Amino acid sequence: MHVGAEIAAQNTGLNVYWNAPTREDDIQGQIALLEKVVAGGYKGLVLAPDHALALITPVRLALSQGLPTVIVGSPLPIPAGGKLSYILNDDEEAGRMAGQYVAELLQNKGSVIVLGIDPDIAGIMIRARSLEKTLQDYPSIRIVDKRIGAFNTLMISRSPKRVFVNIPMSRPSSLSHRLRREGVRSQLVMRNTEFTWSGSMIWMT
Repeated sequence: MHVGAEIAAQNTGLNVYWNAPTREDDIQGQIALLEKVVAGGYKGLVLAPDHALALITPVRLALSQGLPTVIVGSPLPIPAGGKLSYILNDDEEAGRMAGQYVAELLQNKGSVIVLGIDPDIAGIMIRARSLEKTLQDYPSIRIVDKRIGAFNTLMISRSPKRVFVNIPMSRPSSLSHRLRREGVRSQLVMRNTEFTWSGSMIWMT
């Protein structure tokens, strides 16, 4: 998304200020950045929300200041219209694709752990449900655990024969670094634009 925004900005004579919290669960950090944008006289805002409810007020503040706002990734409970637009993932299809790829990796038999479930983000929950529904078509594949929050690299290193599915959209390079730090052998392989595979992990992006 960053590269596409930079290319579009060059074609229209705009500058892109790209920033994000250092942690993907730093909701207050994202709110602070939004407030900075609203106060800074920027021409527009593109936001990938980290939380569906906590960002409603900051986004409404941006809209009240006449700031054109585009929400990408997961929706907020604010209807599109006026200066608010959405560009959303097909989360149902992403979960289905991940489930089919898990079955391919496991040759239709094995154990799966689902990581990164966040009930506060609608897109994540849709992806998780779609993944589970798809895997129901493979009776010899079992989901043995589901974890809320970030993945645990130590758990991965101790379970080399399992496939892990990380639901949130995130940074594959960050994943690869953390796996190496824990001594987990990993090779990052891009697969379409929906998710990546690193060793025994499906990394949906």
